Amino acid sequence: MDEDNKIAKAEEWETWGIVELMGHQRIAGRLSEQEFGGKMLRVDVPATNGNQGYAKLCGPSSIYGVTFTDKETAIKMIELCNTLPFESWDLKWEIHIEAERIAAARGSRPEIEQNEDGEDGEELGF
Repeated sequence: MDEDNKIAKAEEWETWGIVELMGHQRIAGRLSEQEFGGKMLRVDVPATNGNQGYAKLCGPSSIYGVTFTDKETAIKMIELCNTLPFESWDLKWEIHIEAERIAAARGSRPEIEQNEDGEDGEELGF
């Protein structure tokens, strides 16, 4: 294996489980160990509930606990948790905060864009 492929090299073991992470997060999937600037726990979350599968690397200091399970239990937990690699509301919230900050600096309120029908655009839903 050449230097460029060292990051992608997973270790020998793998199992299924549920991982409890900092921030009251839970993620479930196939677990393995991977080198990425140090030893990391790799969680491969398969596609379920119409969501695309993804992989997440977790550092040891962000892990509160790991429950080892069989594949069926892990997949059921994935369906219950419905975790996504990126929550779209995170970005909407950041945009909202930035718009408020800019508006306050200008001494005005943020403008609401209108769609093709001349109606106000989608609200952020906070």
